[in-house]
Amino acid sequence: MPLNPNQVALAYQLILDRRGSEKEIANQAKNHETLSSVRRAFMGSDEFRRRYAAMLAEQDAQIKPALIHLHLPKTAGTSLAKALSAEPSLQPNRIVHDGTLDELKALPRPVRRNLRYIRGHLSMGAGEAYGLPYRYLCALRRPGPRIFSFYQFIKRTRTHPSFEILNEQDMSFGDYLDYSTRTPNHRLEIDNGQMRRLSGQFNATSFGTEASLLRMALHNITAPNMILGVVEKIELLLATLVKEGFLASPNIDRANTSPNSDKYESAISSLSPKQREIFERYTVWDNILYDTCDALIAPQSNLKGLTQ
Repeated sequence: MPLNPNQVALAYQLILDRRGSEKEIANQAKNHETLSSVRRAFMGSDEFRRRYAAMLAEQDAQIKPALIHLHLPKTAGTSLAKALSAEPSLQPNRIVHDGTLDELKALPRPVRRNLRYIRGHLSMGAGEAYGLPYRYLCALRRPGPRIFSFYQFIKRTRTHPSFEILNEQDMSFGDYLDYSTRTPNHRLEIDNGQMRRLSGQFNATSFGTEASLLRMALHNITAPNMILGVVEKIELLLATLVKEGFLASPNIDRANTSPNSDKYESAISSLSPKQREIFERYTVWDNILYDTCDALIAPQSNLKGLTQ
């Protein structure tokens, strides 16, 4: 038995949020015997999908973007994460890494919408996995000191998978550089690793494509949704986070800092010619990226002085 046209007209208003034409109502009433059948047809239509997508986009536009912290190892990320994760306005927060992005993507949309701060050892592209409005946060560090600090971190951290081999073999920094050339997971992190993460190509297939990676990384760090800083001028980054409403105070505690940082110059001077070549190759592209970031931040520093 055909449906009552008045029922179909009501379905148009409730499901598609519009009035159906007389012809549309008549066709639907003729082709369906139950309201359940009409509902399934309407909700499976392209029109409904477009309207539903527009409704979600409208809802998303009303929420404050989540902060996605691309924590590049040994760039004061632990200190930043500790301070930010304690902020009431950034609750709830979630730790995510490149290897668990699928888990983030699989979370129900209401759960993802509720997240305010996402942090972890992440590469560019985490925002796409999140799938909702976001801002990126990232701090860079001068490449040489960064990879030396990474080496020190492994040497003193018993829970690190490479702690035993570095200590059993009593690897110097130069020895570690040699070792990394034979160990892709270590090489990824210290062979211009900041550029690789910020290009979104943090994988072994990126070796040998550094020029194109630099272009991608520079494009990404200058995007409007990026909050960028350098560790050596961390006070400027903290001031920006306060201004943006992510931090209540620029005064934060430093965590997970490297001891014996004064040994850096000695470690560099002790490198063999071969190890020096590896070191320079591992830092050349990251140095360009860092210098560009520093240059972008410098005008902010000068402007701050003028406005005080």
